[in-house]
Amino acid sequence: LIRTTDNLGQTTRHHYDSRSNLIFTSDAQHSANAADLIPDPLGLFPNPQSAINRPGNTMEFFYDGINRKLADVRHLRVDGQGRNPIDTSNPANPDGLIVTDYEWDLNNRLVAQADDGSMAGDQNTSIGVIEAANARGNVTRYLYDDLNRLRQEIFDDGTINDIAYDADDNIIRGVDENGTIVRNTYDGINRVVQGEMTRATTITPHPAGGFKDRNVNWAVIGTTLQQFEFDGLSRLTRAFDNNDPDDPTDDATVTFAFDSLSRRLEEVQNDLAVSSRWMGDNNRIGLVYPNNREIGITFDKWDRINQITNQRPATSDQRPIVDYDYIGPRRILERTYSNGARLTYLDNARQQDIGYDGLRRIVQHRHLRANNSLVAGFAYEHDRADNRVSEVKQHVGNLREDYAYDSAYRLGRFARPGEPVDTWQLDGANNWARRQGMTNQMNNVNEYASFNGTAQLYDDNGNLIDDGEFRYQYDFADRLRRVVRKADNALIAVYRYDALNRRTERIVTSAGPLNDRVRYLYDGWQEIEERRAGSTQQYVYGGWIDEPLVLDRDDNNDGVVDQSFFYHQDGKTHVAALTNALGQVVEQIMYDAYGMPNAMSAVGNPYLFTGRRYDPETGFYYYRNRHYDPARGRFLQRDTIGIWMDVINLGNGYAFVGNDAINGLDPSGLGNGKPIKNLPVKIVGRGPDEDQPMSKVKNYNKAKSNNGHIVAGWDWPDQDWPPAKVKNYNKAKSNNGHIVVRGPGESYGLAAEPPVDKTEECRKHCRGNPECMRACLNTPMETIGELCDICPECCEIYRPDPPTLLKEASGGACQPTAMARKVRREKEDAALAGKARLNNKGSAQVVESNETNNTKEIIWIRK
Repeated sequence: LIRTTDNLGQTTRHHYDSRSNLIFTSDAQHSANAADLIPDPLGLFPNPQSAINRPGNTMEFFYDGINRKLADVRHLRVDGQGRNPIDTSNPANPDGLIVTDYEWDLNNRLVAQADDGSMAGDQNTSIGVIEAANARGNVTRYLYDDLNRLRQEIFDDGTINDIAYDADDNIIRGVDENGTIVRNTYDGINRVVQGEMTRATTITPHPAGGFKDRNVNWAVIGTTLQQFEFDGLSRLTRAFDNNDPDDPTDDATVTFAFDSLSRRLEEVQNDLAVSSRWMGDNNRIGLVYPNNREIGITFDKWDRINQITNQRPATSDQRPIVDYDYIGPRRILERTYSNGARLTYLDNARQQDIGYDGLRRIVQHRHLRANNSLVAGFAYEHDRADNRVSEVKQHVGNLREDYAYDSAYRLGRFARPGEPVDTWQLDGANNWARRQGMTNQMNNVNEYASFNGTAQLYDDNGNLIDDGEFRYQYDFADRLRRVVRKADNALIAVYRYDALNRRTERIVTSAGPLNDRVRYLYDGWQEIEERRAGSTQQYVYGGWIDEPLVLDRDDNNDGVVDQSFFYHQDGKTHVAALTNALGQVVEQIMYDAYGMPNAMSAVGNPYLFTGRRYDPETGFYYYRNRHYDPARGRFLQRDTIGIWMDVINLGNGYAFVGNDAINGLDPSGLGNGKPIKNLPVKIVGRGPDEDQPMSKVKNYNKAKSNNGHIVAGWDWPDQDWPPAKVKNYNKAKSNNGHIVVRGPGESYGLAAEPPVDKTEECRKHCRGNPECMRACLNTPMETIGELCDICPECCEIYRPDPPTLLKEASGGACQPTAMARKVRREKEDAALAGKARLNNKGSAQVVESNETNNTKEIIWIRK
């Protein structure tokens, strides 16, 4: 595949070396002005108004001689536009590149990788196996046993994650960076049946000799025992978590029952049951809540949700809770609530589709009442890389927000009228070096040493334990368990979990009006019921895991719904408004770029930014497997599936959706957050992977080497997410390392135009002159303009001023002179030598040169 062009002429290009390794990509983020577009060589977009773009933002890939990845390089260009030069104005990333380096051993095992972060202070090198191989930032190293199983993961601060296996490759012991020990017990067919945890503190030694920061006080709390039972088909039937071993009242027990087709019929959570009914085609047609309420779900012939209705108890209102209509295989055309309000992508007459553009991107997203009056409405514009560049809130006086990105599509600017423009300076590892009016310092593992002038403290697992206002404590699985206010040492919050990693209870004290005690009951990963001492709240969801439709409140626990509120989201899945049973707006919410809400809910609604649950006592969002802080735009914990699993986060385990909160989603707190154009309509959120309980997954998350499945699986558009089965991931993380060796003007780190197909460009210049065509095809794209001075009658569009190299006419042919070639070669070699970067300890040497088609083979030599 060398080129893809979509319906709007947006063109991406791919280039390969002689071994078919992908060495270069460019996207469509180039000027869309007619003068800058070029005709489609295939003739599909022949007119200037519909021509295709020149190469946009670019990325290069580097390989060694046996096709193992050495590095990938993203080029950051001025204003994020591919037509502009490399941006060297950012002091947090002065070379304008984002480089990720890889190192391999003689057995082709990945033994190290390094991000491009910035840091304050020196790297810790007290452990001999740690080397400061890359002064840019975080280096992660891997050690293997003789069976190629990952034995240790060694972080750049000297902390170690240590793994031990049995003869069947089961992880029988894991020691994390804190020094917490998890011992797993398996049955005769390698199913984990028990996990026992020995919790670590600051002062306990690390059993594997890992570095421990003795200057920070912390202690792991919570779970010390998890147990699991399976039936004869290896289906998980019971999961137990003791939470606090000193408090038997907080134990969490979950049991499961299945039908003969292995579909879950019942899940009992501490004696409260959630049940399901199924059709023969595996569509779930009924959901029974713990209080015996039942909703029915009908599907169309393409297995898309048609209607959701109340089945029990009987009500006088026979209208469906929600009714869906679609356009195409999965896009929603209208979603109509029982209160008459509808999400629509049609015009007011409901005749024309005005909601989607030619690429099926949302451009008009409106919530209307039956009389077409506006509840909430949004209009969007996109760039040529499918990023939203503006949003108009039609229900707030057409308030307009504008967004700008760098070449890695990380948010750099957020503007809203009447408010200061928000800007960010990002380093090469997605840390906020500066935000408007704020300066931060990072250490070598991408932790904030200080944030806005306030010192930040972390435990050795990388969990934030002190942010200046609160102290936080975690359990063996890095789950947030306790929050203490520093000013008066008051316990603010306690959180409890089950063995499937779901938060089951939230207890808030010493927080005034925020005090609360609530128990959560789940259908898979969706919280469908909240129970308090005197009230109950229930939720109905649509086809997307974070698509709440209705909040039903029973304010006196008599089993009768007292109030219903309907959710209205924007095109980014943020909850923007709630209406009551009469269709009246009871709340409107707006957010800053990273999810800080402008108001708290007055009706008890917890779902806000990206449809996730907001905890007002801390200001954090609960993203299922981690907690997210909108003030910092990042998670409190490192990614528990590994800091390198999310490519767009560039080795930063804390980063949120690659610093693109305008387009990205991460419902699990584990995902890669890639932007998606449309949400799926299939029922999702079937829940944690029943095959692998949390104790084993914790060790997989730390070791990235597991024979089983990752927790928290659900349907994600166009891909299986999380990955179903990954073994020895670090060994094969980059598909045996395919990346590049480049030629002059396109070499590692050199800010140059990418290689492109010059045929069409040369035809424009040479107008049929065969001598000119031969010379043009052997001329770099950036110097084709020299031909204009030789054959003025051949040129139509490109004339640099001034010409960059010497040239002459020779026999009517358009060729650079020998002197011009010498000047060019000296210039390229000087630039190459000056910009070469291989772990900042290597140099590039041109050991072989071939000017055929103006290429050189570059050999990288470590010194």
